[in-house]
Amino acid sequence: MTSNLGMLVPLLAGAAFLLAACGDDGGAAVTVPAGPTATPTAVPTATAMPTADLTPSPTAAPSPTPEAPNAAPIELDPGVTSLGEDVLLPTLQAGGVLNLDPIDLAGELGITPPPCAALVLYLSWQVRSPYPPEGVDIELYWTRMGGTDLIGEGTSGQTSRGCGAIQVVNNSDVEVTVEIRYAIGEITG
Repeated sequence: MTSNLGMLVPLLAGAAFLLAACGDDGGAAVTVPAGPTATPTAVPTATAMPTADLTPSPTAAPSPTPEAPNAAPIELDPGVTSLGEDVLLPTLQAGGVLNLDPIDLAGELGITPPPCAALVLYLSWQVRSPYPPEGVDIELYWTRMGGTDLIGEGTSGQTSRGCGAIQVVNNSDVEVTVEIRYAIGEITG
């Protein structure tokens, strides 16, 4: 019987230690008798282990793509009266060309264009897509009797001319959407 008690004491001591480590007894010490002649032994109390925070942390939202600005408002020169204004939003394929004729644009606005000597076409443009317009190359040409002139270039700008055809050329390797604001003006002063 003594040999059975000798084996039972270490088992009871181990069980008491496990109970103390797993249970919530407020940190009280557990004593286990070691046998009929043994003195009570204090068992160390378990220390709380830090727990992992399983709450998902908020992930940073991706920053939104900035919206492209609009084409600048048209500002008329002194002595010019606006007959009408509108906005176009054409998409030009890579290498594409948009032809604008002030006489046709006036007709689309429902106005009778003034004679060429008094007509002024005001344009402002802004690349809307892709935005930001990296690698975009836009040029504007004015064709009239006697030749063709480069009158604007870049992803945004403003210009004005009289009668004649305007070509908006996409020299980029990508499709481009350009906002074009225009006004038909008449020189009155």
